[in-house]
Amino acid sequence: MGQAGVSNSAAAKATDSGTEPKTLQDVWESLKAFLLARGDDVQMKELEQYVAFRRLKNFACVRVRSKDLQIWTRLNPSSVPLEEGFTRDVSQIGHAGTGDLEIRIQAAADLERAQPLLLRSYHGA
Repeated sequence: MGQAGVSNSAAAKATDSGTEPKTLQDVWESLKAFLLARGDDVQMKELEQYVAFRRLKNFACVRVRSKDLQIWTRLNPSSVPLEEGFTRDVSQIGHAGTGDLEIRIQAAADLERAQPLLLRSYHGA
């Protein structure tokens, strides 16, 4: 198991079951699969404080916490409607990952809402 709490058995469970992810670990595995499926040019690197997903530049940095997934993306926060508890402008706040928009994911529904933002960040990297 890696620094971010990743396990191969959980990955298989999340991708092979064909059901909606139920636990935060399942949501993390679904997020990881979604980001890696963007293309052969996507690389994942586990760092001390987060997991970076990159093309030429990082487009998503994920910190797996017990209550949620924190994702920092390379999107301009002024181009996104900010929602309390879901998206936040961190451009003036110190944070671990690369990017100015923070997305918090607590459940599969949040991941679904975040996918268009993650795609925008991917295409901009």
